[in-house]
Amino acid sequence: MEKKVQWHPGFCAAMELELWENRGELEYEREYNLSRKPLQADLLVIKKRQETTISNEIGLLFRTWNIMEYKSPQDSMNIDDFYKVNAYACLFKAQERQINICPAGDITITMIRQHYPQGMVQALEQDGFSLFERQKGIYEVQGNLLFQTQIIVCDKLETPGHIWLRSLTDRIGRQEFGTLVDNIIRLREPYEKECADAVLEVVANANRTNIEAWKEDVIMCEALARIMEPEIQQAKDKAQKAGWEIGREEGRQEGREEGRQEGREEGRQEGRQEGREEGRQEGIALAKQVIKLDAQGFAPSEIAEKTGVTEQQVRAILS
Repeated sequence: MEKKVQWHPGFCAAMELELWENRGELEYEREYNLSRKPLQADLLVIKKRQETTISNEIGLLFRTWNIMEYKSPQDSMNIDDFYKVNAYACLFKAQERQINICPAGDITITMIRQHYPQGMVQALEQDGFSLFERQKGIYEVQGNLLFQTQIIVCDKLETPGHIWLRSLTDRIGRQEFGTLVDNIIRLREPYEKECADAVLEVVANANRTNIEAWKEDVIMCEALARIMEPEIQQAKDKAQKAGWEIGREEGRQEGREEGRQEGREEGRQEGRQEGREEGRQEGIALAKQVIKLDAQGFAPSEIAEKTGVTEQQVRAILS
């Protein structure tokens, strides 16, 4: 059975990369609870300092609180989605105890989809709204709105300026994939690379067949190897650390048991040796699984539940 592509973590990472130049003035919430009773939506909420001007065109509309609704390439975007995200924005505004702490004028809505939502646009026009293309692929909705709203059409955005969002497709072209790879290679900051890895993982899962074929190209293969080398080394280092920790614990346990029979010191030594070897192998497999789940956006508590280890061990592997 083919693995389902988890688009939302890749989208959140892509937005952080798109707005990287203003990273110090922005706060990100990748999921948001809209009421005390669990009403959780896959919304990205970006909080901006009031005095900050975003350099990326997508952020020109931004005010203090910016609600982003993303639709994957397989999902539609229709008029009900427009009103639904407006309802989310209303709940967001009304959830604070202090009255009007989030003025409507300080809240914006951004709806993002790969292709132009023709049906939704026609329905918006029938409801008295209109669209103004402020930048290529960036459309402001005009009319009697509760909140300032824009629609981002990823495949109309310019390349390479918006390569991160443009790459979130299940039909990426070879040239565009090459541009994505080139941009990833040039990154230097660790967290920036982590975000790029999350985008690449989504793109790779959604375009597996084509990318496997492109790997036969020598230049592309070398570029991909350069991307993966730090990740592989990091996984090895973390796996070795995890294996050592697990091996030491198992060595202690076996050493205590054998020490009762043949002497504490001899048992401890044998237990350590055997525990390190077995623990290293188990630790490598565990660390790989933890790192993969972390890249997919799972919290440490969720990773601990899925892997059968403690949250403390998960955090030790990810530290």
